[in-house]
Amino acid sequence: MTPIQFVDCLIEFLREVVKEYNLETKINGVTKAPEVYPWDLPHKDSRSDISSIFPFIIVRLLAEEDNDEEDKVNIRLIIGTYSDDEQDGWRDVLNVATRIKIALKKVQIIGSGSLEDKIKIELIEDQPFPQWFATMDLSFLLPQVQLDWSEHGLE
Repeated sequence: MTPIQFVDCLIEFLREVVKEYNLETKINGVTKAPEVYPWDLPHKDSRSDISSIFPFIIVRLLAEEDNDEEDKVNIRLIIGTYSDDEQDGWRDVLNVATRIKIALKKVQIIGSGSLEDKIKIELIEDQPFPQWFATMDLSFLLPQVQLDWSEHGLE
């Protein structure tokens, strides 16, 4: 499995995890599940009203390190929610992160990638109210490419 294929599998997994988790939107009384995107939010003609795209999860592959022992990919999730509640708005973004963490710990395997032990969740300290953000840093081990000795006439 390539890192790109792994990211695609992770995106599908996350969509399943949050598909029934309806969160507040900018439109009063309207809720929806977070959309999951690779690398960045879709570009709109005007970024003046960015609040209309909340809630969301962005999946970014930050690095791949392949050595003799393992092939490891580092992933960052950027989670964004919207809430007019100045006191408790942060809870929505943390609830999304926690829901993802629990789902990952339950399965441990996404595609052919296996979750490493450490999951880091961080809430942005200066939140741009009414938008709320958190990041999750994850690492997964992917299967390594093995030398095919048969191509060299050796078995």
